[in-house]
Amino acid sequence: MKLNRVLTPVAVLVCLVGLSGCPGTACLGIDTCQLEGVWQTAPTEKAVTQTVEIADNTIKWTGSLAGFSLPGIPFAGGFSGTFEIDPWKRPKEMNITINRVFLGGDTNIGVEVSPGRLVMGIYKVSRRELVVRLGTDELRPDAFDTEETVTLTRVDL
Repeated sequence: MKLNRVLTPVAVLVCLVGLSGCPGTACLGIDTCQLEGVWQTAPTEKAVTQTVEIADNTIKWTGSLAGFSLPGIPFAGGFSGTFEIDPWKRPKEMNITINRVFLGGDTNIGVEVSPGRLVMGIYKVSRRELVVRLGTDELRPDAFDTEETVTLTRVDL
């Protein structure tokens, strides 16, 4: 009888969380889990498709980042680095440390950034959509209401 009292809650938790890993319906809104995967913007006539690949605490953002720059760092083809999130803030916060910038469409051609450069941003994420707005190394955006906001859709479901 005592064993059932212990095993029943454990079994329910395993069913809720799942054993299949992330992302998926078993994520239960855990942002680190929901962020993992490949995300893409919808192609438009004016903009190149942007792709964001997230695994563990690393991020690789490729495609044109028109309108986004940090002093002394060209962003012609994107960047890669590490990130940390604070899902408890409103809006949710993301700090990216850029370690490499890509000089064009070829992500094999890049320049190391040492020491890494901080970019502060905000995000919101669901199972199918990631919305990000990047700021600078000194200023974090506080809303998603400008054209600098990027909306991406998960492509690896």
